[in-house]
Amino acid sequence: MNDDIPTPWYKFWPKDVPKHIEYKEISLGDILRNSATEFPDSQALFFEGFRMTYKELNEVVDQFATGLAKLGIKKGDIVGVDRPNAPQFVIAFYALQRLGATANPIIPLHRFVEIVHQINDSNSVALIILDSLYEE
Repeated sequence: MNDDIPTPWYKFWPKDVPKHIEYKEISLGDILRNSATEFPDSQALFFEGFRMTYKELNEVVDQFATGLAKLGIKKGDIVGVDRPNAPQFVIAFYALQRLGATANPIIPLHRFVEIVHQINDSNSVALIILDSLYEE
């Protein structure tokens, strides 16, 4: 923690509560892998009746990451993800994490010109969308 930043709340801080917590450094991808190992049959996703376990999610994420890598997505790339809050977004997000790429969430309700601006402004190298929107 930066000692130059004022912390006036510390004068009220309970003595038995640590001011700093040491966290294990772990990537989001590793958190998913660990969950798939420790809780393979536990529910990871539930969406409108659709259910997916951690084991299933981990497998699908690996498959999608492999597909993205074959398309040329690599570490450091920024990829637009035009998906609502649905299982496909979670899968795309974790697949990009596995590759070391960054997901650039795009709000599907934005107008076309706003989406184009966000893609260009973020330097996204690719866009993940519904196949039904491909022609647009």
